[in-house]
Amino acid sequence: MVHLANEKRQRAIVKVSADEPFVVEIVNSFRLSHCRLCGAFALAFVFLLGVTACNRGRHRVLEVNYVSAVQATLRDQVATIYNRVGTVKNGERVEVLEHEKRFSRVRTASGVEGWIEQRYLVDQATYDGLQKLTKII
Repeated sequence: MVHLANEKRQRAIVKVSADEPFVVEIVNSFRLSHCRLCGAFALAFVFLLGVTACNRGRHRVLEVNYVSAVQATLRDQVATIYNRVGTVKNGERVEVLEHEKRFSRVRTASGVEGWIEQRYLVDQATYDGLQKLTKII
């Protein structure tokens, strides 16, 4: 490719968002040859594919819940036959990663992940209300 001395080039600064896959935002643009612009977008696309592939094993936190049973078992799977991967106690904070019909996949503060019955979990508002009641009594 031959560039003339007085040819104006264009530059693009590309911002890639890891939260929203396949979203590319041009922050600042100047004149750039068509070939370089396509190359920049191709590079951003490949980067986004890599970022989304890296996060495949990790689960996004949907909400924060608290355990409302004296003690509950964390399972490795939602099935009649399962392995116990851990236990949680009353008032323990857990991050909800996934929902099924009667179960939620959670992560404890110590990093243990497992399935728990949803009936053993309460949301933040309910937990705060219970804390207020226990202070009154």
